[in-house]
Amino acid sequence: NFAYTIIRYGNHDASDLGTNSGFVTPINDYPANQNEFSELYYTYQPSGKWNWLTLGLGQFPIYNFDGTDYDANQQVNFLNDSLAQNASASYTQAGVGAYAQITPNNRWSFAFGGQDATNVDAVSVRFNHLDEKHYTTFGYAAYTPTIKGVGDVEISILVYNQPGVTAQPQTTNGWSLNLSQDIGKKLSLFARVNEVSGSVEEIRQSWVLGGVYNNPLNRNSLDQIGLAYAYNKLDEAAVGEKLNHKAEQIIEAYWAWGIGDMLTITPDVQMYINPGLNQKSDYGFATSLRATVFF
Repeated sequence: NFAYTIIRYGNHDASDLGTNSGFVTPINDYPANQNEFSELYYTYQPSGKWNWLTLGLGQFPIYNFDGTDYDANQQVNFLNDSLAQNASASYTQAGVGAYAQITPNNRWSFAFGGQDATNVDAVSVRFNHLDEKHYTTFGYAAYTPTIKGVGDVEISILVYNQPGVTAQPQTTNGWSLNLSQDIGKKLSLFARVNEVSGSVEEIRQSWVLGGVYNNPLNRNSLDQIGLAYAYNKLDEAAVGEKLNHKAEQIIEAYWAWGIGDMLTITPDVQMYINPGLNQKSDYGFATSLRATVFF
């Protein structure tokens, strides 16, 4: 498994827009220039009677165990940071380590593991800090039944411990509960609740609810409409300045328009209610137009 992300902006990045508008919650998952080496790991699944076990070794992200099909990928779904990932997550972007995943049947899955806690931003693959014995540990459980006549269900929970390291001195504990429900072949609803201890993350707790409707016009399988809401409790100590509002609310809507089977063009609008640092207005907006190419 390999994944390397390069984010580059021109004159102004998304964090500039957020700062100028008084937003605490970033308008997207990558608000500034960034390099991230999130995946370089090997997975092994034995055959026969041990095929319920999967082992992973190398550099991997814990966020692979945190999210649903519709709130974990800003390239094709929602842009806002709290709708594209766990906005209160304090675990590292990725780190060298290992995990075990146990799947006793097609409904249940469990995983646990640990990784180097010092590689907070995961700019590179690092082995030279493993002897410092600072390890991020996590546990995960998922239940994926099917409701007859309705659709597939996914319920998962992640818990983790991030020890204090040089780049992030405060030890934190966090959890994330994710749910999704397919209703028929086109409509899917999802929800997420996540929280973290300490004052490392600017968002201490986040509540998310949303839905997507696939191929609404029966025109192209890549077409998709999305609508979601987030309520984010802010941490003034982590923000580092006095808040005008203790919580931000975000409503985001998008329409992905498929062109052939390789391209989508997606207009998107976000409405902020009670921006945390905006002294002049209780509302704010962010609009975007993105293109996504599928290979």
